[in-house]
Amino acid sequence: MSPCFMSDPGTILIFLMLVIGALLTVSFVNQQQMRSRVINQKVAQLKRRVGELDEMASSLESLVESLAIPKTILDEMLEVLNTIDKLEPNNPFCESTRISTEQRIEDLMDATQSHATYRAQPSDAAIARTKYLLNEAAMIIRKRQVAGKLEIVEMEAFINELAWASLMVVVITHVVEGHKAVNRGDVLKAYAFYRKAQQVLIKGSINEERRHRMIKELSEIMGNKRKTLSKDLMPETQHNPSADSADLIRPEDAEAAAKLIQEHSQPNP
Repeated sequence: MSPCFMSDPGTILIFLMLVIGALLTVSFVNQQQMRSRVINQKVAQLKRRVGELDEMASSLESLVESLAIPKTILDEMLEVLNTIDKLEPNNPFCESTRISTEQRIEDLMDATQSHATYRAQPSDAAIARTKYLLNEAAMIIRKRQVAGKLEIVEMEAFINELAWASLMVVVITHVVEGHKAVNRGDVLKAYAFYRKAQQVLIKGSINEERRHRMIKELSEIMGNKRKTLSKDLMPETQHNPSADSADLIRPEDAEAAAKLIQEHSQPNP
């Protein structure tokens, strides 16, 4: 570079302005890219949350009696969709999901729609997942009450029902397995499942009349005084044993009988 160029203040100023302009442009582009990445990450996170709430609401429909509970979860889902829409306007995911969610809310509030309760789970992993979803639903309901979106009385009713559902997921699963065992003719295993269900109820802390009724009726089942629980306690009747199914045998009675048979089968000295 010539000395003349270096000594020209006007040229140096223009050069510095070009450098500063280039740096500002690069900084602006970087900020825009960073903002875009942050928004994309946030939208992806919110979409995952929408999926979780969708699963939660779908699961709750068969676990609780009050359909206002899954409706509340769908209300939360709509709010998440609104947040996505603000971050990323005209997102096709938001529009299609909002339409289907609003239709689901309308269906839930339709008094003419049938509502089937089924709380039995196919595995221990399914029980754990279902109890997790119930707990998450309770947290959302508490959060919405704090935000003024639910009355405290309504929140307490929802929380109590979710707690009952969490207990029933375990109890009904054991009872259904007991019914299946009876239908297979495995009365010893059936007795064990019924006793397990009763023990879960006895350890439960929910002080409700229906809990005490279930404990009593399970005692009657194990005592061969009845075959099934009352339908208002257990509407899941798909696996109910027939009236003429085999009577249950207590494991201790079976052991005593086996011991007695063994003693009598031994040859006399």
